[in-house]
Amino acid sequence: MKAKTELTLVCFIFLLAFFTRIFALSSSPPALHNDEASFLYNAQALLQTGKDEDGRSWPLYLNSYIDPKPALISYLQIPFVAILGTTTTAARLPLAICGFMSLILVYILLKQLETKKSLRLICLFMLSLSPWHTTISRGTQEVIISFTLGLASLIFLNILWKKNKSHVSIKKLLPTLFAFFVSFFLASYTYHSAKIVLPLLVILLLIKHQAWQRKKIASLIIIITIFSTLGLTFLSPGGLKRAQAVSIFSDEAILAVVTEQLNTATPFTPPLILRTFFNKLVRAGITLYQNYTSHFTAQFFLFSVDEPTRYNIPFQGLLYFFELPLLIIGILLSYKKHHKTALFWLSWLFIAPLPATLTNQEIPSNIRAFWLIVPIYYFVAFAVWQIWQQIKKTSLKTPAIGMSILIYLWHIAFFWHQSLFFWPVYQPWDRNYADQNMAAKIDQVGEGYKKIVISRFSGQPYIYLALENLISLPDLQNSYPQRLQTDYQFGKFQFKGDKCYLGTEENTLYAVEVTCDVPAEYKKIGRASHKDGNGGYLFVEYQKKNN
Repeated sequence: MKAKTELTLVCFIFLLAFFTRIFALSSSPPALHNDEASFLYNAQALLQTGKDEDGRSWPLYLNSYIDPKPALISYLQIPFVAILGTTTTAARLPLAICGFMSLILVYILLKQLETKKSLRLICLFMLSLSPWHTTISRGTQEVIISFTLGLASLIFLNILWKKNKSHVSIKKLLPTLFAFFVSFFLASYTYHSAKIVLPLLVILLLIKHQAWQRKKIASLIIIITIFSTLGLTFLSPGGLKRAQAVSIFSDEAILAVVTEQLNTATPFTPPLILRTFFNKLVRAGITLYQNYTSHFTAQFFLFSVDEPTRYNIPFQGLLYFFELPLLIIGILLSYKKHHKTALFWLSWLFIAPLPATLTNQEIPSNIRAFWLIVPIYYFVAFAVWQIWQQIKKTSLKTPAIGMSILIYLWHIAFFWHQSLFFWPVYQPWDRNYADQNMAAKIDQVGEGYKKIVISRFSGQPYIYLALENLISLPDLQNSYPQRLQTDYQFGKFQFKGDKCYLGTEENTLYAVEVTCDVPAEYKKIGRASHKDGNGGYLFVEYQKKNN
């Protein structure tokens, strides 16, 4: 393939990828879930005051609802908020751009690894239309930033090794070494899975490059990798807390299962055998195996059983149906034809699910196992490339092209239909639309009330009121840590942990879960439902009985 032809095709694919990541960005994914809203509001707070919603100046971590989250997303959002305001597009556009850039980096990495032109073009094209990559790129999710920075660190590592082969002095290698360190560090800081995946991929690349022949530079790379990972995990304010929160080894369910097994088997099993078979180590091993293998099933790839469900498009898998058989064919053909290269990509494939395996939440995970996407599409592209090599010499060439285009177009059309039209109304409670709708309704009807009491039953609704400017930024910044309590208050807004809380105060608007039993003395003012018209909030006002 001529260089000019390759450049033309690459530019076309990049334009296609950019379009599919920004098209209808404000409506798909539907609504801003809690984390997205929090990042967006903190970007606004930092832009206006240089402090986050908790009143801390330019923090490295934001106090999220479950655990600390790296603040990098909010920093990236600041220029977009300055131009577009606190809109959904402003929240998601920097992440969509990161997703687009990650495709450019995948292409560069494939080129560095001496992948054939046709193969890397097929891989790039299929990744640009991948439902998995497209969906994650369009949400406010840390993993896409970490993935992009992690790819950059691997590219810098390859550049470093290529320079090192020419026996360049260490001094001349320092700029590239610094770029590797910064990208590796930021990737690991941005998302916790990278602390496990990236060091292993660095070691994998060093093995591929036969690092033992250049011990000095290899040692420097390994030292940087180890200390960056350990420092971010154990020394950063948020790293260790997050690891402890989701680690499988802190999962009380494992102890509960072991206890149940012991209680059941104790009357008829000798103590030595009992302790050999029924203990936390054995149970944890079984759980690890189940977690790991769940990422290599047809259900995970094709039938939307993956977590978290807020990035799970209904009835749309992570791969298109035709891609799974191509993946299997690609692995077999690649191993047969290019044994060493296949082992490299297979090693990457087996490394990628490890972060998800070690956690006790959201299994199997489309987020924590996101690094799977590169080797998967390498093998899928390899299968397409090899099949094409055989078909193009036969009379089946034209019908095969026509059939392939029809199959591809059907899958793409289905993905976009599900994404744009079906997702917002099918089991939509994970996207917090009702909370967003609640804040908009209160903005319309709440002005005349001296107090508004809101029941908390889905995350933290205060952030949506803040985005509607119903809660002032100074009030929010002065409320920490009081708002971490079950019940808290901002001015006339009071939040209750009871989803059906109803008081008897006059001139007060109560927002309760729509399924609550509301006594007759309460007047129904309106509803704030999900997009399917179900669930959400019911607004009521107490009506004092006349004697």
